[in-house]
Amino acid sequence: CILSVLNQTYKDYEIIVVDGGSTDNTFEEIKPFEDKINLIKLSQRKGHLNQDAFHRNQGIQVAQGEYFVFLDADDILLPEKLEILIKEFEKDTSLGMVYSDVYICNKHGEKYGLISKKAKPFSGNVFFHLLCVNFISSPANMVKRKTIEKVGFFDESLIGATDWDMWLRISAYYKIKYINMPLAMYRIHDKNISGNLEYRAQRDIKLLNKILNNSHSQIYNNIALSNSNRGIIYYNLAKQYCILKNRKQALNFVKKAIMTNPAYIKSYFLLLLIFIGLYGKLFVAFEKKVGRFTQRLG
Repeated sequence: CILSVLNQTYKDYEIIVVDGGSTDNTFEEIKPFEDKINLIKLSQRKGHLNQDAFHRNQGIQVAQGEYFVFLDADDILLPEKLEILIKEFEKDTSLGMVYSDVYICNKHGEKYGLISKKAKPFSGNVFFHLLCVNFISSPANMVKRKTIEKVGFFDESLIGATDWDMWLRISAYYKIKYINMPLAMYRIHDKNISGNLEYRAQRDIKLLNKILNNSHSQIYNNIALSNSNRGIIYYNLAKQYCILKNRKQALNFVKKAIMTNPAYIKSYFLLLLIFIGLYGKLFVAFEKKVGRFTQRLG
């Protein structure tokens, strides 16, 4: 991970490593790079809900640069990532964020896919599209300092999906640009928290409810949710409850989705799946198979 930054063609950067009490020989691993990084050593905060958000926020507070890239320890940047994305900001100063495509690879670093093939990327005013699905992979991003100052830090009260929450808040205020080339590598392995379907469903439910109740948090105070937006949120909530095998809540929210946004065809498709009785892993597997078809539905 560190080597991938040191190998960048753009050289005017700082590397901030935030270690929150890891037990996997972190300090021995990074010792060769001591003179090249700013190390922040923290102890684990017991009872603190979201360690990842807390650690990223600590890094933001000490960073000196104009742009931020958030890079997890198991991911890799390709050599031209910083150079290409910074040029995009220089061409259009109205952008709040730029992101690229990302290679998906296994634990050995062997590439076997692209993020863009799993979730269609968008540019411009993308808030509505981001409500449907988080198509921005964390190592793909670059965010302006001024953007973070406007929308606030990562939300430490969420149990997960803090990157999705951040991208949504950014898209409420700024245009976002997609670069159609892979400039990073996202590693899939058996320790990825995102591989836990129930965890993902619970974290997404909390985030979606946060957006619905934005009047209580003020974080989304630039967003006046339209019926279309609310329909998408209800649809996504119904999907998460399908994963959790909660038929009552899934049915409740898909009905709300149809009543709020009757033009969104996917809601009727989801209602059919609920009546058929597809839940949990079976629901996820079936939805993946028909994903391309439902994407064409809008």
